[in-house]
Amino acid sequence: MIKKTWVGARHAVPLLPIFLLYIVFPIAAWGLSDAECLECHSDKTLKREEGARAGTSAHVPADALKGTPHEGVECASCHADVKEVPHEPKLRPAACGACHQEVEGLCEKDLHGQARARGDEDAPTCGDCHGSHQIRPRSDPESRVHPKHLPFTCAKCHADLEVVRRHHINVPDPLKAYEQSAHFRASQEGQHAAVCSDCHGSHQIHKASDPEASIYRTRVPQTCGGCHGEVLKVYEKSVHGMGVARGVTDAPVCTDCHGEHAIKGKDDPTSSIYPKNIAETTCVRCHADVRMVSKYGLAPGRLSSYEESYHGLAVKGGSTVAANCASCHGVHNILPSENPESTIHPSRLAQTCGQCHPNAGASFTRFPAHAGVVPNGKGERAADVVRTAYLWLIALTVGGMAAHNGVILYHHLLRKLRRRRGERLHARFTPYEVVQHYLLALSFMTLVVTGFALKFPDAFWVKGLSWLGLEEAVRRVVHRAAGVLLIVQSVAQAVWFVATRRGRGEIVSLLPRVADVQGVIQNLRYHLGREERPPQFDRYSYIEKAEYLALIWGTGVMAVTGLILWFPVEATSWLPGWAVRVAEVIHYYEAWLATLAILVWHFFFVMFHPGEYPMSATWLDGKITEGEFRHHHPLEYEREKEKDESRIQNPE
Repeated sequence: MIKKTWVGARHAVPLLPIFLLYIVFPIAAWGLSDAECLECHSDKTLKREEGARAGTSAHVPADALKGTPHEGVECASCHADVKEVPHEPKLRPAACGACHQEVEGLCEKDLHGQARARGDEDAPTCGDCHGSHQIRPRSDPESRVHPKHLPFTCAKCHADLEVVRRHHINVPDPLKAYEQSAHFRASQEGQHAAVCSDCHGSHQIHKASDPEASIYRTRVPQTCGGCHGEVLKVYEKSVHGMGVARGVTDAPVCTDCHGEHAIKGKDDPTSSIYPKNIAETTCVRCHADVRMVSKYGLAPGRLSSYEESYHGLAVKGGSTVAANCASCHGVHNILPSENPESTIHPSRLAQTCGQCHPNAGASFTRFPAHAGVVPNGKGERAADVVRTAYLWLIALTVGGMAAHNGVILYHHLLRKLRRRRGERLHARFTPYEVVQHYLLALSFMTLVVTGFALKFPDAFWVKGLSWLGLEEAVRRVVHRAAGVLLIVQSVAQAVWFVATRRGRGEIVSLLPRVADVQGVIQNLRYHLGREERPPQFDRYSYIEKAEYLALIWGTGVMAVTGLILWFPVEATSWLPGWAVRVAEVIHYYEAWLATLAILVWHFFFVMFHPGEYPMSATWLDGKITEGEFRHHHPLEYEREKEKDESRIQNPE
């Protein structure tokens, strides 16, 4: 009996693999053959009928698995739900877990697996990442999950804005940022560099808020340390690394300084660790943040004191070699100044400074790198005394010079006014026009000062206005009041132009003519010594016409855009929202155009021109001397002279 049993077992041993195959792949053993599947799927015109992929090809070549790790595996081994043909239009995902049980267990717990369990059709399956029939190992350059191709495989979903919107994914297109990174360039060149799976995992992907995630905040250093092991060792001993270890959630990790997907080298001007950006954008996120400074007792004013130092000014000016935060405090090895291992510990300062300043001694290291951060030190007290003395010296010296030159200017202006009394004066402008000019000058200069003060709040002259009590809230009211004055005055001037005989005559006199073009050419040729005589101008030269017509245009533009900015809610009730932004840009640059035009053009011809210095007196009373009249407006002068002679000869 025993022998008989032994003989039966002996014959059963060769059948054991077949028996196991029946257990693991019952359909493969008893189900459909590949030939039966290919009766339909060898048809190149076969299309899917249902699901998200409806209409796509369902053709499967007979040699689809050739050269892959699955070569020889039968169709029914993976498509376990197919029991007969024709089968259901929509099949379940391939039964990869039949062979890859361990991976399937991981996938069921990760973000994508949980989404699939909820019935989310957007959740990727094994085939979405690895492919369907042409599955190749990660080391194969043709594989979808090869480092060169993996970013694009993941981007099929993560760069699809519809998928991103449906699932409220925080980062809408990580591939776009990743393609700018040093990691991407290196991986595309065949070097070992981080791709999606190196940071997020492959079959165990979790949300960043999940403590199990490899990108969970406190786990980021270890994740990056998978490639940058030596850097991790240094970082863990730093004040930042120790803060993370103690559970300080605000302590910076790798991504806070280097970024997440668009990680770039320090030589790239767009990198967060580019020398200029370290001080201006990276370190200041914490060290210039009021909440962080208060919460953790950080030294206040570190950014402003650095910016005022030579190093800060040089970096702001574009220097890439002047010291920035990392130059002195270290990169990954940042420690408190009282720690003997710190690069800014008194015992190591000479060595740190010596990187840029060879032979720097102990005396040199006492110089404060941050301007004014040692208020109780002897050097800073001495600097304060010298600073105060110089401010008084500058005020008294420059103020004395200004007063001295003011007396001289006053003397020459009086002489010019006295000379006017001895000459015949002609009324160039009426009292109404003179007052209009006063109001225009007042409103314009007020708008310039209060407007640019808003744009440049840190300028020294703006701080002077604030010291005088003209804070931003006051300036805002003054600016709008000046704007209203300009609009009212402009409307009044427009009415005067149309409603009065003199006004209509002024419009005619201001219209551009062909003679104005000739006047420009002749005037330039005369001043270049190419013409013997200057051009003969009428009531208004091309200089005055260009200025006045530009004034009309500029006033209209500034009034319209200013009202849009003043009343944005009302404006956007009948204009698109972007119109406010466009109005802001126009208002700003039109202000620059108008201001520079007044300084370069108007002030030159009425103040700095050699023939007018120190200034034309016409704006004071609207009158012009006969000599000035004859010189500047000869055509009008001759016409008026003929009228006077006619009146004398033919008195009424």
